[in-house]
Amino acid sequence: MARNSLVEHLAIAGRAAPSADNSQSWRMVWDGSCLNLQFRATGHADLSPSPSDTATLLAMGGVIENIMQMGARLQLDLQLETHPDDPGRYASITVGKLEQKQDLPRDHPLFSRHTNRFAYAATPLPEDVKSELVSMRDGSANILLFDEADSIRGIANLIKTASGVRFRVRQAHEWLAGSLRFNTSEEVHGSGMDVRSLDLPPGGATLLRITRSWRVMSALNKLGVYRFMAAADSAPVFAAPALVAIRASSDSAGAIEAGRLLTRAWIRLNELNIAVHPYYVITDQLARLREHTLPGELEATVAQIKEECSRRCALSDSDSLYMVLRVGYPKRAAPRSLRVALAEVYLDQSDESAAGQ
Repeated sequence: MARNSLVEHLAIAGRAAPSADNSQSWRMVWDGSCLNLQFRATGHADLSPSPSDTATLLAMGGVIENIMQMGARLQLDLQLETHPDDPGRYASITVGKLEQKQDLPRDHPLFSRHTNRFAYAATPLPEDVKSELVSMRDGSANILLFDEADSIRGIANLIKTASGVRFRVRQAHEWLAGSLRFNTSEEVHGSGMDVRSLDLPPGGATLLRITRSWRVMSALNKLGVYRFMAAADSAPVFAAPALVAIRASSDSAGAIEAGRLLTRAWIRLNELNIAVHPYYVITDQLARLREHTLPGELEATVAQIKEECSRRCALSDSDSLYMVLRVGYPKRAAPRSLRVALAEVYLDQSDESAAGQ
């Protein structure tokens, strides 16, 4: 079996990782001995996550997790080194020899991982599933499970408030608006968020299309439209049978560990036919507070979110909340996000490396 075919299959697995609004801001480069994970700019520079953004690091953790899971399936000896603060090499994965020849698997559960934003049944999670989730770890990253009505309502209120902030922050709004895909011609590139995957009320798609413009959105905000949109965004969380929160250390290494754990839990839940809907909005607004990029009139609101989030998620001064997942048994199947062409995110430089020796 050709070595490069095996590495390409690792890259195919990596490409299936989750990312903020399906931005897929990664590149995997094979140099003949290591598969190196790098940052890849996507779309308009002002709307793309930066190399050091928490969203970017979470995505890189997801790519690493997928590659390592596929390596285990292929019985490859993979040696992982992470460099969380180096966008030119977030991770280097040295690929050893294959222990036995086999067909390349296309049925790994990681390929079935997807987002389901539609309604879930009220059925509680089984006790064994809850125990498995809270036992998962990756470095500093661990899982909190909320399945009591009061705790779910508390987190849902935080998401509602943070969502209301998001619709009043130009950069956050334009990032979301720029990721929306309303028709097949927009989707063909393979990145972004398909509007068909959103559980919208009648007229919801039209409202999203109209409010893509910040000029329009900021005018409507004066009429309180952001409150309506935040209520619609958070309504599924209030009705969730359970929420999963990913907590880890507040440094870059913690963000990558959180991304690995997030992806591992998500793959496992989908494998058990339990749907997952990620909510990043709390983490996003807390990052903007930390980086002083919020409008001044919103800082006090987000400071209150931070205080309440720390209390409900038992965060120490060195911890951060990285993601909240709405989880439950789905009432309907959801469209799957597309992926960009492999050539955009995987580069084989092994011949160039060999020629230079």
